[in-house]
Amino acid sequence: MGADLPTAALWVCGQAGGSHRYEEHGLSADIAERVRCLYCASKPMVAIAVLSLLEQADVELERAHVDGAAGRLVDEDGWPVADLLWHRSPFVGPTIWEALRFPLGTLEDELSGAAVRLAAGGRRAGYSDVLAWFLLSRLGTALAGRSWLADLQRELRELVGPALWLRPDRELLELPVEAQVTLLARHRRSEVPMVHELTRRTRALASPYLGALGSFAGVVSWFQAFAAHVHAGAGATQLFPSAAYLGRALERCGRPGQRHAASFEVRAPGTASARLVGVLAAGGALSVWFDPATARVIGVLGGTFLKDPAERRRWCAAQLDGAAAWATAVARPAGDQPSRGPVGRAWRGDMPAAVEASGAARG
Repeated sequence: MGADLPTAALWVCGQAGGSHRYEEHGLSADIAERVRCLYCASKPMVAIAVLSLLEQADVELERAHVDGAAGRLVDEDGWPVADLLWHRSPFVGPTIWEALRFPLGTLEDELSGAAVRLAAGGRRAGYSDVLAWFLLSRLGTALAGRSWLADLQRELRELVGPALWLRPDRELLELPVEAQVTLLARHRRSEVPMVHELTRRTRALASPYLGALGSFAGVVSWFQAFAAHVHAGAGATQLFPSAAYLGRALERCGRPGQRHAASFEVRAPGTASARLVGVLAAGGALSVWFDPATARVIGVLGGTFLKDPAERRRWCAAQLDGAAAWATAVARPAGDQPSRGPVGRAWRGDMPAAVEASGAARG
């Protein structure tokens, strides 16, 4: 790792029964429980829940299209849901930072208008992941009713604990400052505070299309549950599609050159693992990964938002390799048993249409 990059990090590996094991490298384990803006780290939770709704509606992902104006499934002429499940989609509309500046109570109107323009063919070059996730949330509501978001939040919080919010409630609005954590940012080769305390305004804007608010430990717990679900080849639940449906979705909906699938990124990080699936958020300072073949979960939490993509890649690659080696060393002596399910086989490369080890992913 270059001398100009931050060195402080916290490593975590998921253990049996949902517990976590931490390795401190300049950051203490207690900050994993403190609340922050999760943004893209929480979007797989919504993406995978939408896949489960599609499976329950007996709709295969490659046939699923959503009407931008109404937010419902259509037979043709809508936007492919598979495209919405990318980490980023080619829509023009508010970015996360623009969305946070809208007056309270106006964001949904802005996004509704952008969705109508999209449906009318008014798109131009650019992207808005906020608009993509707004359309996914509307699709979920169309498939499961107006209580879908509240039901999803309740199920997620039962799974990972109380420190996770998809949308505001009294507990979130009353969260004290000492229960929060912020980041530093690189500016002219020095680290300065990023003022991201959860003010009442930012808490009131919490929603699935901006990303949840919660703890690093909560994200790791969700990944542990999802990895175990995939590894076991389990059937559909409210939170997860069946492993068989997810395997079909990944196999049939890929396009050459994609790096993301259902908001996950698939990569081959050196010798630490043949292939890991996960997310990066907060300028690389928050990342969680799992191996679909073994269900092992590892995560890295940093204290610095790295705006420069090259810096981010170098720091994340070095930290991920170190965390993976450490997690292997502290694993149980019996080792991890590989899954023979469809998703595990696809990500290992056992299927003809599997994800390429170069880092390309199915969309």
